[in-house]
Amino acid sequence: MGYTRINSGNFNLSFKIENTGSGNLILSGSPSITLGGDTNNYGILQPSNSIISSTATFFNLIKRFSSVGLKTSTISIPNDDCDENPYTIMFSGIGFSDTKVADTSSWSARRDHVLLNYNNTLWILGGSSSGVTKDVYSSNDGLTWSTKL
Repeated sequence: MGYTRINSGNFNLSFKIENTGSGNLILSGSPSITLGGDTNNYGILQPSNSIISSTATFFNLIKRFSSVGLKTSTISIPNDDCDENPYTIMFSGIGFSDTKVADTSSWSARRDHVLLNYNNTLWILGGSSSGVTKDVYSSNDGLTWSTKL
């Protein structure tokens, strides 16, 4: 689920549950979908509990990280399918915090910020003319950041 800046609000991810069978698929849990593991950092917007044949429904997973480090959880979808009950999804994400470091660069300012992963290192590049310029940060773990020029 990637890296998420801590205390930056909610981030929603949509998932699709598709019924390719010939009968209705009933999500039999109460609630329809449950979370396990690190539940303090995730939430679920519940889908409808009945999916008609050859149709689909969606649900949203909400990420809201408040601390740094690895966050691991599971989604369990109890249902009346004969061979996939419950359907379980395991996932994880990493919460990170960033700190502005002193700007000592002499090259021109960049526009906005870009996040990229290159050679097992997370990089944040960019800035704008609004006072946050010429930023180049790197991290190998998402927890410890250093400036790179």
